[in-house]
Amino acid sequence: MGRNDVYTTRACKSCNQLFNITYGEKAFYESKGMNLPTHCEQHRGQVRASIPLRSAPPPPPRPSQPRYTPPPSPAKSSGCLIAALPILGIPVVLIAAICFAIFR
Repeated sequence: MGRNDVYTTRACKSCNQLFNITYGEKAFYESKGMNLPTHCEQHRGQVRASIPLRSAPPPPPRPSQPRYTPPPSPAKSSGCLIAALPILGIPVVLIAAICFAIFR
């Protein structure tokens, strides 16, 4: 039995016209877990067109992330660069005082 051989003949539920279901169609519907069609090909298209399409739900909102803020730029004072971090464990205030004393 080939895929195009007739498996069964049914009457369309809409127009009572006889239509054939082939072994290939039977295998297709069974592989998808679907029942065999109950309408002829012409009315199958009309039945499909009457079913509203399901749209995918919108994606969940992305979690808000804090905006990137660049680190503060070092301040210049009297030609001395005052760093924002202590150097070799010396507090920034002491470094600034030394710079001001040198460049006065």
